[in-house]
Amino acid sequence: MIRNCFFPADGTIQKDIDEEQLDAAMASGKGFVWISLEKSTQAEVLSVLDRKFHFHPLAIEDCLSVGYQIPKVDDYGSYIFIIFQA
Repeated sequence: MIRNCFFPADGTIQKDIDEEQLDAAMASGKGFVWISLEKSTQAEVLSVLDRKFHFHPLAIEDCLSVGYQIPKVDDYGSYIFIIFQA
């Protein structure tokens, strides 16, 4: 399951936004988006991270790895990649 949230600059939170709302939020440039991949399939992960966001292949590999994943933060220049188990 993929959950999209938007945190606009006004301090509010928009939870569980759909793809159209996500596109508008990203285009606004005023705030940040949070994409939560909860028990997502490989196809879901690829559709969001590769096709929509053009994530680095190593970041996608981390999302698809099975088993324990070491929490980490990677700076890819145009975005910060954070992975952890909650």
